[in-house]
Amino acid sequence: MTGVRGWASSTFAAASLPEYRRFLYALTAMFFALWMVGLARGFIVYELTGSNAALGGVFVAFGVPQLLFGLFGGVVADRFPRRTLVLIGQTWFGVEYVTLGVLLSLGLLEYWMIIVASVIEGASLSFYIPARTALIGDVVPARSLGNAMALQQVAFNASRIVGPLLAGWLIAVPAVGAGGALILAGAMFGDANKVKYAALSAQQRFTALQSGEVDVLSRNTTWTLSRDTSLGFDFTGVSFYDGQGFMVPKKLNVKSAKELNGATVCVQPGTTTELNLADWFRANRLQFTPVVIERLEEVNAAYFAGRCDVYTTDISGLAAIRTSQAPTPADHVILPEVISKEPLGPAVRHGDSKWADVVRWSYYAMLEAEEMGISSKTIDSLASSPNPAVQRFLGTQGEYGKMLGLDPKWASNIIKQVGNYAEVFEKNITPLGIERGVNKLWKDGGLQYAPPMR
Repeated sequence: MTGVRGWASSTFAAASLPEYRRFLYALTAMFFALWMVGLARGFIVYELTGSNAALGGVFVAFGVPQLLFGLFGGVVADRFPRRTLVLIGQTWFGVEYVTLGVLLSLGLLEYWMIIVASVIEGASLSFYIPARTALIGDVVPARSLGNAMALQQVAFNASRIVGPLLAGWLIAVPAVGAGGALILAGAMFGDANKVKYAALSAQQRFTALQSGEVDVLSRNTTWTLSRDTSLGFDFTGVSFYDGQGFMVPKKLNVKSAKELNGATVCVQPGTTTELNLADWFRANRLQFTPVVIERLEEVNAAYFAGRCDVYTTDISGLAAIRTSQAPTPADHVILPEVISKEPLGPAVRHGDSKWADVVRWSYYAMLEAEEMGISSKTIDSLASSPNPAVQRFLGTQGEYGKMLGLDPKWASNIIKQVGNYAEVFEKNITPLGIERGVNKLWKDGGLQYAPPMR
């Protein structure tokens, strides 16, 4: 035991100094932030542009200023207060990361903004790193300098491993199909983050709901008679009116699905998509060869690798895959034919009507809010509204929350934390290049309609 204590006291000698310990804590947090942002920056750029060259451009913008100004960083660190330089550097990085995050969340972030931020960050690091390194000599005595440098390097290497892992995990938190779950969490718990997600394939989803592994199926699931009856599900509404289509490489010069005779078609099994595909080709007396692959990421990879000529699924899905997965989205076109009706919505198990009511009215609350002009930005300002319908929505009149077994402010919680239907659509669907179309409110010529909340 004495040997262990002796080893620990010598290995972490510099950390016993309070001033250096605080410095090391701040430094470690900074290292983590740098590595996390480094990975996230590349992911965001590729999501925005779909271009490998654009991704390379960011790293050039980040690296060239360090090459140009790096020669002067040590000189500046010797002539100006090092604490001030480090404080300015860390403050700037914090402001930069928060600003980029806010712009991204608002859908306002553009590629050129990331380039400008990368240039400034690269230049800042040229002065920050020498000042930070030299500052160690100001906070520890000479006998502990080597140990302090070693601990800094351990923190740097640890953050280089864990930082990108943490950033990757955060990026991978499900977004597609998660909107419905966020809405329900906001209604039930007053907290849209109280959700546990389960990643399911098209074939796994129904068994998971039937067995109780999940409480609600919130993804691109089509409402059909057989699913509503023999599978034992209740669909609680149509959150998105969709239709099945076809995507092909632009180089094939195909203008219509009726030109696809003899094509190979990528499709997932256990879906209405697979059945509709066979029906449509048979009805049009065309031949095709299905390439049936269960996992979505493997279907995507097969199509973009050229294993099949055509990709078929819901048109919203095709648009999302083209935007997020295609090396060059413009190289792929979605053909004009819509071969089926695909009313998509949340599903729950038979036998729990109270839960079905919660899911159903949580969705209707979003439509009702849009119709009344209530949004996440305006809801707090409506507390004194004389409109009885608004007061019922906010939970200050009536006992509608109690009828659902929820907090009186259940509908208000949804809108505050998730947004109304239009806000959710504009955030998640519009960037894919999909217009509202039939998913507009009934008063705007669409099909979306909520029963009265009274």
